[in-house]
Amino acid sequence: MKYVILIIMLLGFVACDKNKVASISEVKNQITNQESIDANENIETTDEIPEWKIPGEKTPYVTVDSSLSRAEIENFKKYYSLSLDKDENYTIKLYDSEGKLVDELSNPKEPSIHFLTNKVMQIIIYYGNPFYYTYFYNIENREISQAYDTPVLAQDDKIVYIDGKKLIVKDIFDKDKYYKEIERNFTETVPPSSAISNAKFISDHELKIKYYEGEKYNQKKETIDLDKY
Repeated sequence: MKYVILIIMLLGFVACDKNKVASISEVKNQITNQESIDANENIETTDEIPEWKIPGEKTPYVTVDSSLSRAEIENFKKYYSLSLDKDENYTIKLYDSEGKLVDELSNPKEPSIHFLTNKVMQIIIYYGNPFYYTYFYNIENREISQAYDTPVLAQDDKIVYIDGKKLIVKDIFDKDKYYKEIERNFTETVPPSSAISNAKFISDHELKIKYYEGEKYNQKKETIDLDKY
């Protein structure tokens, strides 16, 4: 199964350092006496390129939910790989428990990964801060979600995003399992999710949000009882 994203956080303590540089060649000719250099002599110098742009296997930037144990975090490592080709396209591959390829996505933007739960990882591809596309992979049943554009929140098995004046709360993988629409006069922002400054599930059926309302960006706080929708 493949996702094509047109426009287009491995652990909290492990990240790819893009400030490092590596030389791709050695200086072959040494200058010993500048006064005797022939003007026509061809001298090669080193070209330095960022280490993260050198083709090969890569270590993606990964973040983890604070509820996960070290064993659960380590378990994720076998379910994905990241590589960079000579054309500077990143390819992230997702595998099942037997090492079989489940999904493959190539993109010029480097993806990052977030371990959301002990069985769900989130793949994130920024295309200009704060804009990003994201999708989710359930390592237990090999299920891959639809792609979402800059959602408000992903927590446990639910995702929250804005569609027009509606706040959508749904199951990450299956709309039929859980789906709610809450209509409010959200301020029109770009991206739409910016209208909500903070969101958090405080129980299975309660969502607490801070948001901007109307053209004057009036600030509101609300705890939404999702069972009422």
